[in-house]
Amino acid sequence: MDNKRSLFRVAGSPASGPTLGVMLPIFGTLDGTIVPGSIAEAAVYGERSGLDGLWMGDHLVHPLPLLESIITLEHIASLTTTVRIGTSVMLLALRSPLTAARQLATIDAYHPGRLTLGIGVGGEHPAEFIASGVPLKERAARLEESVTLIRELWSGEPVQSPGKLEGVSIRPVPEHIPLLFGGHTPRALRRAARLGDGWVGFYKDVAGFAAARETLRQELETLGRDPDSFQTGMVLPAIVSETNDDAARRVGEFMRGASTKNFQSSPDQYVAAGTPERVAERLAGYHAAGCENFILAVMDQGAAYTDQLKAIGQEVLPAVHALGA
Repeated sequence: MDNKRSLFRVAGSPASGPTLGVMLPIFGTLDGTIVPGSIAEAAVYGERSGLDGLWMGDHLVHPLPLLESIITLEHIASLTTTVRIGTSVMLLALRSPLTAARQLATIDAYHPGRLTLGIGVGGEHPAEFIASGVPLKERAARLEESVTLIRELWSGEPVQSPGKLEGVSIRPVPEHIPLLFGGHTPRALRRAARLGDGWVGFYKDVAGFAAARETLRQELETLGRDPDSFQTGMVLPAIVSETNDDAARRVGEFMRGASTKNFQSSPDQYVAAGTPERVAERLAGYHAAGCENFILAVMDQGAAYTDQLKAIGQEVLPAVHALGA
């Protein structure tokens, strides 16, 4: 991987091989509590421990308490100096393209070369689309329109696309904010290949990741794009524990409590849970299938998050980086 173009670690990093980042605890716990100060602590520790990326999800309405992602991006960027920061993923269809372009370009101006914008269509929480005045069935088309407009705005030239932003321009403009697409449907994979710099999977086992990666490579070749320049990764729900006995059960309970997806059967196939050795072994399986980038979504967003982060930084991270040796 060319580190100068990496979506998952800071540009120019001397490191090579697979990357490992974490999702920050911008969501609260199932009992309704949230500790904003823990994000600052996690961001500083994550960078010091050598993690490649600090990531966050994005919703406007959610069953759990949560913090807004663009403001939090700037917060953690100001507390750190080199680590890659990004969303995985932002629901861009819910946001004004002009406002989002301006906010993200400003973050890049303060912290150049560190931001990756991960985007997806969402839809698992229809209430936030209703509240935002965005018809659920129009979210994919709105996402694609927003990508086009934001890229035009980031060019520094007046927008050419017809509509209310035609003729509008903004400055300063970023040198390059890469776009990382989520999604798992055939349409979403085609969209990622056509519009994105990379793709990140979620809720996929090793076989599912391998199949999606092959579909992306075929789509990229059809479009005349180099598949080797398109980066792929996985977000994996995670719990690191001293034993393997209940880690997968704990992750499954959280996933079923916080998502509308059906995880009643075999939630363990979607997660990395257990001892540090078991978690590293799980990631090695994805790596063997071609995955070079990992983001662990620690399911314990409460008081135990810091201990989880330390276990990842001290015991899982060296094993992942060693996969590239």
